[in-house]
Amino acid sequence: MVEGTVIQRIETGMEVKPILMGDRADVEIMPRIAHEVPGRERGVVRFASAASRMTVPLGQWTEIGGTSTESNEVLRAILETGSARQQSSLSISFVVEAMN
Repeated sequence: MVEGTVIQRIETGMEVKPILMGDRADVEIMPRIAHEVPGRERGVVRFASAASRMTVPLGQWTEIGGTSTESNEVLRAILETGSARQQSSLSISFVVEAMN
């Protein structure tokens, strides 16, 4: 017998912190998981040991990860629309722009 149900919202993502240095930016990217339970404070787990740092030019898109759906059977099944010969790729990119 179930007496109650607790619904949790869980999100994954990355915290991106740029530091501007002239025409470039030093960027720290840290993966995180956040969870929220009604009536409680939101919890966030940051994976500092998995953080990455890179220096990138301002205004230029930089790819930080990706995969081909052709090589990933699960992604291909989810994204497939129509032709079995269709190919696409998934990637994560960002751009740093200085706001005056």
